[in-house]
Parts: sequence; structure tokens; C-alpha cells
Amino acid sequence: MLNYPEVFMKKRKKILTIIGSVIAVIFGVLTYVYFWGTRFAGDLNNFGGVIPQAKADLTELTVEGPGWPQFLGPYGNDVGEFIGIDSAVSNGLIKKWEIDYLCRGPKSMSYSSPAVSGNRLLVTGHDEKNNFLFCLSPENGDLLWYKKYPEKSKNNYGMGDRATPTISGKTVYTVSREGIIRCHSIYDGKLIWSFHLKSIGCKPPEWGFSGSPVLHDKNVIFHAGGDSLAVSLNRETGVVTWKSSAGKGGYSTPVIVSNAGLSQLILFYHDGVRSLNLDDGSDLWDTPMWVSGNRLIITTPVVRDNQIFLSSYWGVGSKLIRINESGAETVWHNKKAMCYQANPHIIGDEIYFYDGAPMQNRGHFTALDFKTGIKKWSVRELGMGTTIRAGGYLICQNVKGVLYFVKTNSKKPVIARAITNAMPDVPGNQYQWTKPIAAGKYLYLRHGPKLICFSAAW
Repeated sequence: MLNYPEVFMKKRKKILTIIGSVIAVIFGVLTYVYFWGTRFAGDLNNFGGVIPQAKADLTELTVEGPGWPQFLGPYGNDVGEFIGIDSAVSNGLIKKWEIDYLCRGPKSMSYSSPAVSGNRLLVTGHDEKNNFLFCLSPENGDLLWYKKYPEKSKNNYGMGDRATPTISGKTVYTVSREGIIRCHSIYDGKLIWSFHLKSIGCKPPEWGFSGSPVLHDKNVIFHAGGDSLAVSLNRETGVVTWKSSAGKGGYSTPVIVSNAGLSQLILFYHDGVRSLNLDDGSDLWDTPMWVSGNRLIITTPVVRDNQIFLSSYWGVGSKLIRINESGAETVWHNKKAMCYQANPHIIGDEIYFYDGAPMQNRGHFTALDFKTGIKKWSVRELGMGTTIRAGGYLICQNVKGVLYFVKTNSKKPVIARAITNAMPDVPGNQYQWTKPIAAGKYLYLRHGPKLICFSAAW
């Protein structure tokens, strides 16, 4: 005989399971729309101030002294010089100057960091119809010159640039989120040449071209995507010197590795890690990073000798690979350690990074064992944010504008000082994703329209 109560209970359980699954899917979609469609849309509450009149007389150009001339700093490893950092830890910071006109209009958010060389600071901006390149005095924030170029962009997390300018001698290279590359004189802003990546079949990823320009010999190289995963241009003329094979681009900045007498360009892109010959852009090797997962390729590969650390988000995690004669091999893979955006740092036997996504400023600051990938410790006190290094400290800035000076070791991080109002009034629907930079006597913080310069309090 049939046991009707048992059959009924089985059907009831099946129906409830289906209903629960539908509810979970709806909740997931609504969560995605809420976080990624609203909270992360990049719309500005502070629409930005008025651009002042540039100085009539330009100061003589100097390029000497400590600076931060490119995305990864003067040494290509996110390490800079902040003179007086011990005093800053002991006594705090003094605000030297502040401007608020880099982005103007609610859709104009730009995440590009400043670049500093000598007595010139270069930073990009946007006003919903135009891209801007501003040149300021690093010392007092005076506007020396600016250039404006019409550019239509989608409002995917703001219309402005993602890539940081790269300074080389007396010139600066920029790439817009739509792929327009420009070379300017840093003395007076004169346009030397321009080139559009789309003109050779390159296609921006969903949120725009984001990798910063990389210098090598007489060339400047860009992470592109589409018909060419990377493109190399002559620094002086903007003429294409080589194009790589095709590939779907990501958002990370390429790095250069010298191993066994061969210099390689390492690109962390949509499908994995590809190495290119720097002489002609030909493929050397290509290693898949994952089988499936959320392909938010934002972080820059970190190199130690012939080993490369890479990290991304959901379903991907972190991986250490080793370059060998035939290509690359995996040393270890930790799928639970996920560096979403801020660049990791290898110090001694540990890898330090923000672990997780910036939702609600909740995340973990994590240390992995470099040799094994095993997590040594993880703390929540630092929120979620970005990190650079200077003077023996990690300078961490969380997405709500709190700045930390952190000492690290194999057991735990030590917060030497926290400055809660470093970037004040970051609205609830915005996150401060632009990393700080350290250049000589000054520390610079940028969020949307604002750029603030600090020095140590002596």
C-alpha cells in the first residue's frame, strides 16, 4: 500500500526546495543589482568645483628627486619614498593643500592615481563630455596647465580614466578608458602624438581600458585586448612597433620579467597569464588561470625572481607560478585567498593583501606563506582598500577614506597609526578605490574630484 502522508511529505519537500531555490536566485539578482548597479555605479555626490585659471608663467621644469612617475611607483613594485614617515606615525599628518575640480558632474568619476616627477604632478579627470589632463605643482597644488579632449564614455562606474599617467623624462603618456593614447610634454602640455587602440581592432573590456602604460627601451606598451592583447608604440612617434596575438583583455597593468637572459612581458588577462617576447610581441607561453570563476582581472602580477604571484576573485583565488624553460608551472593554488583589486606585496616570506570585495568596507587583510600559499593570519580591523609601501610601512587606505600605517610580521599586523579623516566625507554610495602615492615629502590621496596633499607633522 502507498503511504500517502509519506508521498505528500516528499512532494511538499520538493516543492519547498524549488521555492527556496527560486527565492535564492531572486535574492542573488537583487543583491547583484544593488551592489554592482547602484552602490558601485560611481555617481558623484560632490559634482566638483570650478577649474581655476592656470598660472601665467610656468616654472622651469625639473625632473630630479624622489617621485612616483608611474602606476607602480619609481621602482615598479608599489614602493615609494615618504620623507618623515616616522614623524607621520608619531605625530600625524598635516594637510598642505586640496583641490576639488578633477571630476565635474554626477557621472564623471575617475579612478586614476596621480603621477609625480620633479616639480610636475599629472592627474586625469572628466566632466561627462571631456577628458582632462591636469598638471599641478606638487608643492602647493597650483594649476600649471591643463588639456581637454572630448570623449564619450559609458557610465560603467564613472566615465573617467582608470589608468595612471606614466612619466618618462620630459613627457607623459596617458590612456583613456576608451583607448585613446596621448603623449604630452610635461613642461607645457603640448600634444606630441596620439593613437587610438580601436583603430587597430582593439576592444575595451566591460569597464574600459585600465592598464597603465609600461615603458621598455624606446617603446611604451599597453594592455589592450581584441585583435591584439598588447600593443607597443614608439615613445617618440606613437608608431606601432609590434602587436601581439589576440585575446580578451583584463584591467591589470603588465609587468616585465627578466629570466634566463630573456625579458618577458607578463599580462594577466581574461583567460589567464600570457608571456610575450618584448622584442616583437610574439607569444612565449600562455597559462590558464582557472576553469571557471568571476574574471575580474584587476590586480597586477607581483614578481620575485622567476616566480609570479597572481590573484583574482570568486572561483579563482591566488596562484604562484614559476617560469621555466618551456613556459610556466604552478607552484601552489589557494582558491580561498582572493585579492580583488589592490596590488599584493611580497615582503620576506609573506604575501600581504586585502582579501575579498569592497562591499560595505568588509574584508580581511591577509598574510599568505610565500612558499606554500597557506594563510598565516587574517584580520578585519583594516576594512577593505588599497596598499602601497614606504619607509618600512604598509600604507593602507580603506574604501571609506581611513588611512593606516601598518607594520607586518609573520604573526600579525601592527597598526602603528590610524588617521580616520584622511579623505573626509566619502559618501555612502561611493568607495575610494584610488590608491595613495608617496613622493618625497608628500603623500597624495585622490577620490573622484578631490586630490589632497599631506606632509608629516614634525
